[in-house]
Amino acid sequence: MRIAVLPSWTFNKKTPVAGIYMYQQAKALSDFHDVEFLFLKWGLFNKKSAFLDGNLKVVSRSGFWLPNRNMFLLSFWVEKYFLLFKERHKASPFSIIHAHDALAGYAAYIISVRTGIPFVVTIHNTQFLDDQIPKWREKYISLMFKNANSVIAVGNKLFEKIKIKYKLENITQLPNFIDGELFKPLGIGKNDHFTFVSVGSLHRNKGYDILLEAFGLLCIQYPKESFKLIVIGDGKERRKLESFIKLTDLEENVLMLGWENNNKLPQIFNQSHVYISSSRLETFGISPLEALACGMPVISTISGGPEQFVNAQNGLLVEKENVFELKDAMDFLYHNFNNYSVDDISKNILRIYDKKTIAPLLSDLLANIVTENNNLS
Repeated sequence: MRIAVLPSWTFNKKTPVAGIYMYQQAKALSDFHDVEFLFLKWGLFNKKSAFLDGNLKVVSRSGFWLPNRNMFLLSFWVEKYFLLFKERHKASPFSIIHAHDALAGYAAYIISVRTGIPFVVTIHNTQFLDDQIPKWREKYISLMFKNANSVIAVGNKLFEKIKIKYKLENITQLPNFIDGELFKPLGIGKNDHFTFVSVGSLHRNKGYDILLEAFGLLCIQYPKESFKLIVIGDGKERRKLESFIKLTDLEENVLMLGWENNNKLPQIFNQSHVYISSSRLETFGISPLEALACGMPVISTISGGPEQFVNAQNGLLVEKENVFELKDAMDFLYHNFNNYSVDDISKNILRIYDKKTIAPLLSDLLANIVTENNNLS
């Protein structure tokens, strides 16, 4: 097959981890098929770029990028996407389109109407879980879902929510996967200080305000223990969080690293002790899954996604927005860390969520759609 992968957003130099799972999925598919990762990026001038990453061809076009503001801007953005797709399709015809999330899903729908090429859309966005989709978007989202050859939800709760709300039959649940060749136990030593780590955008949904408050209470409880908390990410709440850190005298304990390259995360995870996901809402949770693949026990809030893979054997689940329950979980993991097996945690996660397991399932799903479409032609 020749597959066009269309993301709604993707990573860049400022946010090297954001949306990288879409790229990694396309790269994994390129081991089986001819895959192109097509995306629009912000830029005042209409510049194009293309390069090869292994078997994956990455093609971008710059231009006006505000598709989530209103229908007019979305339609303008979709036309840009169509021109990029049309150019690549003319060079070598695509068999199927795989779009990630609703914005690119709508672009895939318009392209499919114009070309007859089938399309699949994978949904990641937390707005579908908490009913925060703006009204102007509901019409085109319903249209896109109705006409997709298949809709993929990355998490169980997301699957149930979308299936019921939009009355879908053409929906399946297929999780994000991890690269087990990158995220795995490295056999290196732990930091001298007991270290917690968390990765994510610094906005309210990720619950870093709750995490910092819980961590502060833990530091008060054990004044002689120099705990460390590493926060990897950036966002609009950074100043607010840094003010709290200064106010509570945690500047020597909390390291705000900003975004780190994805390739650096396995070493940070292996050197740290416990991963924490304090989110208020998650559709899946790729970072805690990657931490588990490295053999780290995980503390996660019950936020819609991580409870799919966090359990008593590899960590603890706590209620979201509960500072004291989160602090107690951190306290428990501090005292019981040695009871968790690095190898067992990693093996059990990679057995289910490694790309070697999930990528073939996605490949088969796309191949079946192409076959059905060809039979109908």
